[in-house]
Amino acid sequence: MSEIQYHQSGAELWHGFSPDQALAWTRVLRMHWPSWPGATAMWLLSTALQEGRPAGLADWVERARQAAFAGFTPEQYDRLHRALDGIPAIEHPSHPDNDPDPRWPVHSIRLFEAAAWADWPWLVETGWSDEEAARLLLLSGDLLP
Repeated sequence: MSEIQYHQSGAELWHGFSPDQALAWTRVLRMHWPSWPGATAMWLLSTALQEGRPAGLADWVERARQAAFAGFTPEQYDRLHRALDGIPAIEHPSHPDNDPDPRWPVHSIRLFEAAAWADWPWLVETGWSDEEAARLLLLSGDLLP
């Protein structure tokens, strides 16, 4: 798999996000990769973060846009993924770990269907625990044909 192009000045990719939001999304996506950009891009990303610059990876920005449009903050996105980490995929056919992104066969990259998770922030805000909300949405996905 070839490495993804890394844009040295990632700021233009983050149009519509404040600089603080772009950095927050970069940090959380560094923990929960939308794609594997390659070792060089990860090194450039680490350097950029140390210098206070966001990721220069278009697909990472697109993941942030999808999640933000679905109502997620970077913190909530992180919490959802941590909740999913704690739920065995074997328990739910709709768990995204059962269907990793096929573009990255060497790295386990979790797909993120924003529409499937759009209710998660609301459920958590209304008192559901992170894991309970994730399990409820997984159950609803399990019931779909």
